[in-house]
Amino acid sequence: MAAAEGLTQERKEEFMALQGQLIEQTNKLKQTQMQGRSAAAEKRRAELTVQELQAMPQETKTFLNVGKMYVLRPKTEIEESIVSRIAECDAAIEQSKSKGDYFQKQLEETETSFRDLLSATPGLVKQITEQSA
Repeated sequence: MAAAEGLTQERKEEFMALQGQLIEQTNKLKQTQMQGRSAAAEKRRAELTVQELQAMPQETKTFLNVGKMYVLRPKTEIEESIVSRIAECDAAIEQSKSKGDYFQKQLEETETSFRDLLSATPGLVKQITEQSA
């Protein structure tokens, strides 16, 4: 009987650890996806800004926002800085995708382990729900 209780306690601890991993990995995946969406939106805004700048004549006065002030800069310099920002956003999007794939794979592995644990010990769910109630 003591061995069965020890096994059950061990399974409960494994269940709790897997549950914690599942929550943590889900949060990381959501955060990574949110960062990717944010970078994509920033990239789109920068692309639209470059399109508008390219439609303007070369001698147009352009200003660069530096903190609370604006500094007069040549149009080409501002375009170049925005184009470099687009490249940074592309890199951030790719990094978010690769991180997201990694976290998705980890999440799937944890879910599989979770299902295996529950199928191996069918009484575990009942015991855990009884404890939490």
